Amino acid sequence: MGKTISYLLLLAILGAGVYYFVFSDRDIFSKSEAAFTVKDTSALGKIFLAKTSGENITLQRTDSGWIVNGKYKARKGTLDNLLRTLKLQQPLYPVAENLHNSVIKTLAGSSIKVELYDRDGDKINTFYVGGSAYNFSGTYMLQEGASRPYVVQIPNFHGFLTPNYATDFDDWRDRSVINLQPEEVKSFSIQYISEPLNSFTIDYSSEKPKVNIDPSLTFGKPLNERRAKVYQKYFTDIYAEGYLNGVPEIDSTIASVPKFCIMEVEAKNGWKQRIEIFKMPLNKRSKNLASADEGDYDIDRFYGVINNSKDTVLLQAFTFDKFFRRAYEFYEEDQTTEMMGLPQNKK
Repeated sequence: MGKTISYLLLLAILGAGVYYFVFSDRDIFSKSEAAFTVKDTSALGKIFLAKTSGENITLQRTDSGWIVNGKYKARKGTLDNLLRTLKLQQPLYPVAENLHNSVIKTLAGSSIKVELYDRDGDKINTFYVGGSAYNFSGTYMLQEGASRPYVVQIPNFHGFLTPNYATDFDDWRDRSVINLQPEEVKSFSIQYISEPLNSFTIDYSSEKPKVNIDPSLTFGKPLNERRAKVYQKYFTDIYAEGYLNGVPEIDSTIASVPKFCIMEVEAKNGWKQRIEIFKMPLNKRSKNLASADEGDYDIDRFYGVINNSKDTVLLQAFTFDKFFRRAYEFYEEDQTTEMMGLPQNKK
């Protein structure tokens, strides 16, 4: 009977220990050794990420949002992923003694230095992010000044966290070309290079939109105001597929292909964007490569020049086709089968 009570007492003690270490909300490890969790990411003002290979990214919080490298708007998805990681990641356990030296050596040769600053510009933490732990079930991290590295993980997540600390500039720069709510749009124009008669301008500065086209195309019909208002909804979340700045011979390639059109949009707050769109030569990614005739171009992608001609981007037809209307369509009557939007009469 005495032995049974002793066993039960031992089990109770072990159970309490398991509860404390697994379920307790208290800090299990020393903050000087394993302070990898940022409970309040809204207090962060700057994040510096530097890879041992030389790549580095500086993220700064401003009144208009986060910017990357002091110049460009940060990409929301990548930023949200990093902040979420900082908030949820937790140290699981110190690296075993028999792995200590090899993990330290690996961190010294290939890791990402993370510096965190508050909104006043004061540094609040520095740690190093390494590669994946055993079976991708965590990530090796080392607190600056700590004696031992730790395995760090997000609860219920299988994988490692290193990709969330990306230092590639292309992963961080926002790819939005236009992102305006309908009520923010002041005016829009599109000029087709080979078919100027189909070009048009829309003015949204007053209560009722005005569509300016060649008078010969209206045939005396009134403006289809509904279509003009539907068009006003097209300017939200318009993104490029990627930046082409620095791609070898990209300037000469664009100079050799036809310019398709020029789009210009202005917001009521004064923001402007000019988009020059060029056709893209056929390539191995072109879906119409096998069926294309001589002189055809890629039907799914375009080249674009934006931001006052500073950036060259890759644009998807899927995103931009809705803008390519013909001028006279705004003076046509709706068909009875047309429930919403504009008729899909692609240019």
